[in-house]
Amino acid sequence: MSDIYHYWGNDLTVSPTGDLEVASATDSTEQEIIRALLTNPLLKDVSGDPVAQADYTDHPEWGAGLPRRIGSSIDSSELAALITSVLVTFPGVARVPIPSVSVVQDDLGTATVDITYYNTITGRTAVISFDLNK
Repeated sequence: MSDIYHYWGNDLTVSPTGDLEVASATDSTEQEIIRALLTNPLLKDVSGDPVAQADYTDHPEWGAGLPRRIGSSIDSSELAALITSVLVTFPGVARVPIPSVSVVQDDLGTATVDITYYNTITGRTAVISFDLNK
């Protein structure tokens, strides 16, 4: 079954025939990765009490929660490790070679995330880049 083309933060796209646009294998994997990284899971304090609700109430533990890190101090190596741990859960991302994740923070607090991985569906290297702004 094909996925609908729906990039994070944008509207659905209509094809030239008037149907919903279908995502290519590369787009589908990238959309899944972005969705997982930018979805906030349920946040609990040390005693286990909820502090912030999950974006997906049916799957409260799912998501990497990168949006919650905006505005706070970012440990680049910790964030890169978190992103890598999420990447390898997708069947479209090869575990070997391990995905390359770079997180660079500028003086204004913007963290630029660059991800390079081998897409097992297309057989090609894929790149995803985005910013986390303060």
